[in-house]
Amino acid sequence: MRLFKRQRLRSLLAGLVLLAAPVAHAGTVPEHELKLALTYKVAKFVSWPAVRESAPSFLLCVLGQNPFEDALDGIIGLTVKDRAIAVRHGDSVAELGSACDLVFISHSESERLGDVLAELAGEPVLTVSDVAHFAASGGIVELESRGTRIGFTINVAAYRRAGLTISSQLLELATLVGAETASGP
Repeated sequence: MRLFKRQRLRSLLAGLVLLAAPVAHAGTVPEHELKLALTYKVAKFVSWPAVRESAPSFLLCVLGQNPFEDALDGIIGLTVKDRAIAVRHGDSVAELGSACDLVFISHSESERLGDVLAELAGEPVLTVSDVAHFAASGGIVELESRGTRIGFTINVAAYRRAGLTISSQLLELATLVGAETASGP
């Protein structure tokens, strides 16, 4: 059963062509799998500082309750920037450690979202969440259910403060916030 789910997620990842459409269609695939697939695809369009990209693996961290269930098993070993994905789960930023390249912040952390984002501020970490108003609150990528679709909003100022670069191809597909306060490329 676990092998079937892993193969299904890999098929979904292979079939999800992010640049062909700005949002992914929900419906036949569980929403949590689509959000994980979109998170993975978004990460492929982000560049981290050289010191981070020289690490042997790409560490995807989940903060709080795991919204992806066992779908996370399906991305272990896939690559981002030629680095195999490893997964870590924790209930605090301190528990996750400082090696996370991407932190998915779950709904269970919405009450302390400001504190979590403050702890991650200035770190070269891609923050992603499906918590409402996440990007407007200072997170980098907010996944949003829009009827039968999942779209995303990117906070330009936040990704720049983190020292990340996001491909213009991805930025064209996103709703952007924080651009008016951002300076530089």
